[in-house]
Amino acid sequence: MTKNQKLLKELYGITPKDFKSLIPNDLVHLVSEMHIVKRYVSPGYIPEGLIKDNLYMHLERLIILATEIYIPPMDGDTLTRTLWVHDVGEMGKANDVINVEKSDKPNRRVNEKMSEEVVAKGMLSEEDYKLLLQFRQVSDSFEKEVPVNVSKEFVVAKVLDFIENPIDFFYWYTKWIRKGNVYDGITPPKVLFTYTLLQTKKVWSSINGSDSISEEIKVYCLSLLCLQIDGILRLWDEVPENQIPRPMADELKQMSHFLMEHDKRILTRGFLFSTH
Repeated sequence: MTKNQKLLKELYGITPKDFKSLIPNDLVHLVSEMHIVKRYVSPGYIPEGLIKDNLYMHLERLIILATEIYIPPMDGDTLTRTLWVHDVGEMGKANDVINVEKSDKPNRRVNEKMSEEVVAKGMLSEEDYKLLLQFRQVSDSFEKEVPVNVSKEFVVAKVLDFIENPIDFFYWYTKWIRKGNVYDGITPPKVLFTYTLLQTKKVWSSINGSDSISEEIKVYCLSLLCLQIDGILRLWDEVPENQIPRPMADELKQMSHFLMEHDKRILTRGFLFSTH
C-alpha cells in the first residue's frame, strides 16, 4: 500500500484504487510530470523533509476523494475535469518559468498568480483553461472573503481542494510528533496551527453570503469543511496532551467550537461516504 493509499484509508476508509487508470488519456503526460513539483518546501515547514509530497500525490488524493465522497447533483464531468487541471499553473515552478521579483513583497502574490496563469494557458486547451479561470475566481473570492458568484461545480471543486491540504499536513505532522520527536526548542511558525480554521471561516463566509449558491450546496460545502475539521481533531486526539504545541492546543478548542456551532446543520461523515 502506498503512502497516499494508507492516508486515504486511515482518514476516510477509502479502499486503495489504481490512480493511473483514472487519468484522462489527454492528460497522462502532463499529470505524470507533476511529480517534479514539490510541496511543503517552504522554510516554515520544519524540520526539513518532514512531509515528502508533490503535486502528483496531491492530485491523486483529491481525485480519489472526489470519486468516493457523495457529490450533490451537478455536472460531474465539469467538476472532475476542473480538479484535474486546477494546479497546472504550478508546473512552471519546477521549470523556472515563474520569475517573481522577491523584493516586491506587496505584489508578490499577484505576480505569482499572473505567472501561473501564463504557464497554464500555454499547457492547457482553451476549454480546460476556461475551467481553470473559473476555479481561480472561486479562490480569489475565498481569499478576499467576498460572496462567490460562479457555478456550483467550481465552488465544490475548490472546497474539495481546500480541505485536502491541511488534513494532509496534519496527518504527517501528528505521526511525527507521536514518535516522540521534538524541535529541539524550535517551534514551527504559529501560522501553521492557526491558518486552517481562519481560512475555513473565510471560505464559509464567502459561500454562505452568496445569493447564487443554493441552500443544498451551502450545506454540502459546510459539511466538507466540518469533515476536514473533524479529521484534524481526530488526528490530534492520538497525540499525548503534553506533546501538543500550545498554539495548536488553543486552535483545537476553537475547532471544536466551530463543529458544535454547525453540528445540527451538516451532513454526517457516514452519509458523505455511503453509497447513494
